[in-house]
Amino acid sequence: MKLTVFALAVTLLPLSFASSFSAELSVEVLHGKGFFFIANKDNFEWRDCDFDLNDDYSFKAASVKAYAILQIPSGEFTKRNGERFDPARSKALRLGIYCRGTPTGPMAALVSWR
Repeated sequence: MKLTVFALAVTLLPLSFASSFSAELSVEVLHGKGFFFIANKDNFEWRDCDFDLNDDYSFKAASVKAYAILQIPSGEFTKRNGERFDPARSKALRLGIYCRGTPTGPMAALVSWR
């Protein structure tokens, strides 16, 4: 089985959006073919994480191990009303990552695509 992943331009934005988070996570995010691939580039595990796509869709993860890649099917991002993200109908513009369980306290990152 051959998997093709589309890498897109990624920009990390300032953390002013999450003033209660003390530092920035080291992350790389790719998406394509109906999946998001989120690489934890830190040397510690992230715990109690929320992933917010386009400020509308969310996904929760209990943990992401150090140097691991979390693979999330696009449809796992859901709105409060249960509507699932459909990459055929909507474009991924930004992904906010908020993790409360890190060695130094809450941390976050914001990834944006052009």
